[in-house]
Amino acid sequence: AAIVVLVIAGVFLFNLLFAGYKKPLNNAVKGINKIDADKIAHAIIPKDQFDDFKEIIEDENDEDYKDFIKDAEDEIKDVIKDNKIKHKVKIDFKGKKKVSGKTKDAIEESASAFFKDLGLDEVEVKKAYRVKVELEASVKYKKEKVSASSTAEIYVVKYKGCSGWYIAPYVDMDSFGDWGDLSEDLLGASMMGGMSGFDLDDMEDFDYDDMEDFDYDDMEDFDYGDFDF
Repeated sequence: AAIVVLVIAGVFLFNLLFAGYKKPLNNAVKGINKIDADKIAHAIIPKDQFDDFKEIIEDENDEDYKDFIKDAEDEIKDVIKDNKIKHKVKIDFKGKKKVSGKTKDAIEESASAFFKDLGLDEVEVKKAYRVKVELEASVKYKKEKVSASSTAEIYVVKYKGCSGWYIAPYVDMDSFGDWGDLSEDLLGASMMGGMSGFDLDDMEDFDYDDMEDFDYDDMEDFDYGDFDF
């Protein structure tokens, strides 16, 4: 029995030391599948700043954090239920590579800017990995189902002064492999039939700076019923 305990402890320690970087990615996938926004947030927001994050959410929305999250999740779940939509994302880890130099600096700059925009403190990256994964997504709408898979490289980090691994708010579009093909396949499903001819490559020259003056309040009266799903 003692040997079994030692083996279990050894496996646990190995996973803790060498596979901990997988945890935020697995949690994010679980969060997507279960519509668990809090789990997704914990995969990105550093633990030592999460209480501040919750306070910011509560101050901006005049609502308790848990209630705010639940309301948001319920809205999504209602749409899924009303339209009989089923979705699932799977992740398979293919390997990792330690990141340093300019890429690590770029990740730190991007993460600091992201958290600063949220009203949180800037961060310093202690360690970073580029993780190669295979992502498989499937969506079922009424009687039609579409599935697609793609390889991608996603960055995970450890921040100085904070325990655990987190998904870095940093995107290197060159590392996303054929993810665009996966997205396009899903958009081509019958539930988005009107967009089946949409080509993500047409977005290459899109200038997001043009969106600076966009007022999302103008979308309040937008009728999604105009789309023939």
